[in-house]
Amino acid sequence: LAPFQGFFVHVTDPGSATWHFYQNERTTAQQNFFRQANDNTLTVMVDGNNRSDKTEVAFNTDATNAFDAEYDADKFRGMPGVQVLYTGLQTDRIMGINTLPGLTTTATVPMGFAPGTNGQFTISVDGLGTFDPTTYVYLEDKLLHTMTNLRSSSYQFTSNVSDDENRFVLHFTPPATISTTNATCVIN
Repeated sequence: LAPFQGFFVHVTDPGSATWHFYQNERTTAQQNFFRQANDNTLTVMVDGNNRSDKTEVAFNTDATNAFDAEYDADKFRGMPGVQVLYTGLQTDRIMGINTLPGLTTTATVPMGFAPGTNGQFTISVDGLGTFDPTTYVYLEDKLLHTMTNLRSSSYQFTSNVSDDENRFVLHFTPPATISTTNATCVIN
């Protein structure tokens, strides 16, 4: 594996999974870097209880709403008692990187959070500069029925292990567009 690259293997029966590396599969030649650049990328971080976690939501015109191996990545839960922040497809699959089609319509992205232990947490974002300045990015807290403009501030909240993980939704609007039409004037 080249530096900064890796792979992941899904198995259907973990008890019988084996992966072999053979000598003839090794190479020291330069390899391509497969991480794809996105049109817009927002990294969402959560801090609390002396721990941090993050998830990424991106928009790319070549991506789909389904799982795209070249753009998306599964999220793994960490040690017990440690918070996990993730987005998800409309299934039980949780994502660490969730890349959606280009931002041409308003997008809502469900975001889950499991606190690990009860505590105070702060959600903040990085990457707003990859979005047009007219794109709104809001965080909805479904438990408290609040909306926070993530361009203006981070979001502080309390969470308990008994809270529903499906607590948050990210809302994105497409960039504003201006269209003009040449005026015509008829003089009689």
